[in-house]
Amino acid sequence: KRKKLATDEFAHGIARIAVAQVCESLGFQAFQQSALDCLADVGVRYIREIGKLATSSANSGNRSQCNVFDVIQCLEDLGSSQGFLGASDVSHSLSGSGIVRDIIRYVTKAEEIPFAYLIPAFPVVKERKVDPTCYVTDEVPPGGDHIPSWLPRFPDPSTYANANSDNENNSETGLVRKIQHADDAQVERPLNNLQQKIIRDVSEARVAIEAFDAAMVQQKADGNPFLLPPVRFGEKKVSLPVLPFRFLEEEVGYRN
Repeated sequence: KRKKLATDEFAHGIARIAVAQVCESLGFQAFQQSALDCLADVGVRYIREIGKLATSSANSGNRSQCNVFDVIQCLEDLGSSQGFLGASDVSHSLSGSGIVRDIIRYVTKAEEIPFAYLIPAFPVVKERKVDPTCYVTDEVPPGGDHIPSWLPRFPDPSTYANANSDNENNSETGLVRKIQHADDAQVERPLNNLQQKIIRDVSEARVAIEAFDAAMVQQKADGNPFLLPPVRFGEKKVSLPVLPFRFLEEEVGYRN
């Protein structure tokens, strides 16, 4: 099972809370955790599919960002399997779509349910800490007047020591990696040799089998006179056939 990322867990947790609030508004008082997870997964997949189709529609229109019409178009594509009012009219305007009317009707009649928790801006961006300038700290740049005062001040000397220690740690890490690579090479070398030996043995066995098959075919050909090549006249002494005696008597009687 693939391990979920932190962003996936965060989105799935929000979806679970939203689905639980929707179920509670419909009158459900309790539900199983597995059912809640399934409904939340369906909701996340549906929203993700809307984003994919809207982006694809924008790219088809040679645009880099999607707009509300792309979203309406993908909502109609996703709702085409169930059907909606005006789906058969292919020339209708997107603003008068049956999907949009259903959404407007639901938003108008349904009671707005605020989310149970405050959601931070997602993805969470850590606030960047900007170093103060020399003008703010009333420090004189060590380089002289050619360094403007609006530039950040020079870092503390303690950061240099940390950088050196980081370099040492990096060198130690590199040494450890070299040792690990050497160990891996020592392990892989016998495996490669074994693989080459197996390939060599298989090829030698194949050659031996082919030679044995050829020898068997040649042996069968030598034992069968019908498979032998023709012999030229005079190369082999052949005895004349001897007719049986009864054929000779018949031939003599026929002549008489």
